Amino acid sequence: MLNIFLALSLSLLAAAYCWLRQRFRYWERRRVPHIPSLLIVGNIFDLLRYRCCFGEQFERLYNHEAASGQDFVGIHVLHNHALLLRDPALIKRVLVSDFSAFASRFERSDSVGDAMGSLNLFFAEYDVWKEIHKIFSPLFATGKVKQMYPLLQEVGGKLETHMNAWNFTADDACSYPSAVVEVKELCALFTTDIISSLEFGIAANSLVNPHAEFRRMCIEVNEPRLWRLLHLFTIFFVPERVRLVRAHLYSAEYEKFMRSSIEYAIAERMRSGNQRNDLIDIFIALKRQAANGPKDSVLNQPDFFVAQAAFLLLAGFDTSSSTITFTLYELAKHPELQQRLRAELRGALLKCGG
Repeated sequence: MLNIFLALSLSLLAAAYCWLRQRFRYWERRRVPHIPSLLIVGNIFDLLRYRCCFGEQFERLYNHEAASGQDFVGIHVLHNHALLLRDPALIKRVLVSDFSAFASRFERSDSVGDAMGSLNLFFAEYDVWKEIHKIFSPLFATGKVKQMYPLLQEVGGKLETHMNAWNFTADDACSYPSAVVEVKELCALFTTDIISSLEFGIAANSLVNPHAEFRRMCIEVNEPRLWRLLHLFTIFFVPERVRLVRAHLYSAEYEKFMRSSIEYAIAERMRSGNQRNDLIDIFIALKRQAANGPKDSVLNQPDFFVAQAAFLLLAGFDTSSSTITFTLYELAKHPELQQRLRAELRGALLKCGG
């Protein structure tokens, strides 16, 4: 009996090895320039080991010696075949003239079990994506975004008040540890207040209370818990298994918070009739449009508006605060650029009357 078990096990291992070898020779068999890959993990071994981020991993592949001089190069993301494009003209062709042939994304969430995670521009399937894109493109035109500037200015004033309350000079940082500012945290608090105001019409007051619920949810959505890492891994690398794993883009706590916040904000705004030129006003206009439109419109999906707000918060919070942090770091290293930037800002303010 043991011999039979061993024989079967060895046969299965041999069959699996042969299948993997055949699959990972995909580009070689087609005589396509390719980067040698490892069985099972493909070309993303460092990414899977948390040795680098997405951008660094694909930068290394882009600059790999096997890709040198090539317009495109074949790679493997786990067991999946992929082409890494390097020629700007070819990239433009894929993204513009031949876009209809490359419309669907590889990664996706479960449209049945995770409506909030799948009903946004990043994860929506092409037909849904096209409808969402058509709806939101005119709403985020330059003129519409400019209308939100007073809200941004209001939060900027609160940041200025917060910083003036420190009451210490740059020289104090050499003598008093308490005078050292954690800039990344400051930028995160500022960004949280911006998003809560522009998206939800809510004064999160994170600069005053760093432990406020809205700030806590911004941390929660990026918390690297084991179950969340498993779900994200499935969504990005094995999307055909999202329904089997019951993968969700967000935690149950975050979903509950977003639903209650958006539903309350919309109901309260419709009751009061106030207008702030923020995302809630846009949602209300779209809800009224949907009432007179086709019943099968994506606007009538139960979680549609919550899904947009949830993803805008996820996509905008950490990216914006990190960008501001890195910008301030570079300015701190180059005082001459600080002076140049200050002069340009003052000139722009004088030109438009402040």
